[in-house]
Amino acid sequence: MLNRHSILIILLVSFMYSQQSLSVRPYSFENELTRQEIPVEILPELNIDLLLEEDNQPGVKPFRYGYRHEINLNTDNSGVWDILENGDAIWRLKIKSQDAYNLSLMLSNLNLPDGSMLHIYKEVGGEFFGGYTSFNNSDYFSTPLVDGDYCIIEYFEPFNVAFNANIQIVKVVHDYRNFYDMISDDRDACGMNVVCSEADPYEDQINASAHLDMGGYICSGAMINNTANDLTPYFLTANHCTQGENTSSFRFYFNYQRTSCSATNWGNMGSYAYGSQMKWASNDSNGGNGISENDVSLLEITGTIYESWDVYYAGWNINSNSTQSASVGVHHPNGEPKQISFSNQTTYTNGWDTWGTHWKVYWNCVDGQGCGTEGGSSGSPIFDGNGRILGPLSGGPDIACGSSSDYALYGKLNDQWSSIDQFLDPINSGVTFLNGTYDSFQIGCTDPGAENYDSSATQDDGSCEYASAGEAYVEFGSVSGNTVDIVLNNSVPVGGFQMLVSDSPDIVSLISAEGGSATSAGFMLSTSEAGTILGFSMVGGTIPTGASTMLILTFSGSGETELCLSDAIISDSAGDGLSTSYGDCVTYSGGIAGDVSGDNVVNILDIVQMVNMVLGTMDSVPAADLNGDDTINILDIVLVVNIILGS
Repeated sequence: MLNRHSILIILLVSFMYSQQSLSVRPYSFENELTRQEIPVEILPELNIDLLLEEDNQPGVKPFRYGYRHEINLNTDNSGVWDILENGDAIWRLKIKSQDAYNLSLMLSNLNLPDGSMLHIYKEVGGEFFGGYTSFNNSDYFSTPLVDGDYCIIEYFEPFNVAFNANIQIVKVVHDYRNFYDMISDDRDACGMNVVCSEADPYEDQINASAHLDMGGYICSGAMINNTANDLTPYFLTANHCTQGENTSSFRFYFNYQRTSCSATNWGNMGSYAYGSQMKWASNDSNGGNGISENDVSLLEITGTIYESWDVYYAGWNINSNSTQSASVGVHHPNGEPKQISFSNQTTYTNGWDTWGTHWKVYWNCVDGQGCGTEGGSSGSPIFDGNGRILGPLSGGPDIACGSSSDYALYGKLNDQWSSIDQFLDPINSGVTFLNGTYDSFQIGCTDPGAENYDSSATQDDGSCEYASAGEAYVEFGSVSGNTVDIVLNNSVPVGGFQMLVSDSPDIVSLISAEGGSATSAGFMLSTSEAGTILGFSMVGGTIPTGASTMLILTFSGSGETELCLSDAIISDSAGDGLSTSYGDCVTYSGGIAGDVSGDNVVNILDIVQMVNMVLGTMDSVPAADLNGDDTINILDIVLVVNIILGS
């Protein structure tokens, strides 16, 4: 006799279904019960034509494949109990909905005691789902679809459980479209099979995208990366898919695709992750007929996503430009196996009910395929030219896929970013785009000044890209004695520079430029008496991005003058010029007192020149006026002699 003491319980995660359960067959499959007849609850018949007519009505809504019967069935008001000899008990109930292709049960506040087990199946001895245990207790629980228009739910409860189970069936999903066979040869105009060779360049984006089953309704969506790069299982879809839904019962199918490029080949539904929590949603439905905001919903999947599924966590782009480049959209139109649609052109800012909330995307057909979206595509991502998500799909006009006027509107991820960045930018990096990843270890561009800087990259792979017009700002730094620093603040690495340093009045001479980040980068440095400074590398060295003391200038001569920077030409590593701006001029009053000759040494040469200035045979220079009385005379000569003598 089967009880909790005689069952060898082995926990397994099915390769077909990742909703965790025990690999134990229902009690009735192996044992004969006293009550052979199982009570049947027959649900009201449906007008399928009316449902299909409702589905064809305009409006923003997820794709419906199943009608949800609202019911109230539990172990007290329905079904039958069998009490076994040792006091263990079995409860069973049969539910029938005429002409359903498949049925699924939704349970509220499922609470199973330890040792008990719940199953659902169609025929005794046939395919079953479960057993579900106390591990599956949740506020909202749904079963997979059971083939056919009836199903049996069976519950086993040992005699000595701590409490009696709460099994409250609140909805039955009647599949009236045949969820497992929603494919026809004429649908692929709205997408191309992702296993076709044309889709090969977009393998990462395909591996990020998934089919979302919400129990009677379906949408699409994608996994999305965050700046912590920690593989938090965030899933991006449309708000109109999730609004009013209990996300804890959602199923996420990642490898639902065909086995070949042929449109007639069936694709296995593949594995799914079960359950999620809402993290943020725009909640912007406008009476069910429109979208007043960006139609974005971010979920966190609570079920396990296995490494063997090869799921990609896509990057994102929230740059506030009014246009972006688009590449592809990956989606499940009408519940089909995964499809790809091609854009490869500029997207434009647009809106649904409010301007500026959406991207407008036009399609490019490839041999008449891959150029549109349909019901079921809602929530799917549009990727930019770098393979990063711009936002999820809201919808488009009700016209045939492939029409020249067909387009789609995708909610802007950057709209209301201040509400969602706590999840997608948890480290507060402030970046406006992020690359995707398969792993928590990420290689990429680690230069913050690069156009494609990846804040999550831990190892630079040499992929940094820089804008053709970077920026550079040069200014004077500290002034000490006869030296003056030049500070450079550059947005991209610098491969070379030239600039002019002028003095007014012209009383000092530039004699050298050295040190700083230019010397560290291996630059060859040259100066001229006219104040020109030249620096470059013969081996491709660059001054890194950011602010640094680039050079230390040394001057000869003394006296107060104003130094200014001008005529700068600063190049990036590719030879493209940077946009350059300057800081303020500075007052220089350095030099060595008594160095009249300007050789940075006070000696007899300076005395000789000062004597000539007193005699009028040589023009006076400010450096010779040591006592500051505006006259060159014997008093200044005596002061220079004292400097030489060290007195």
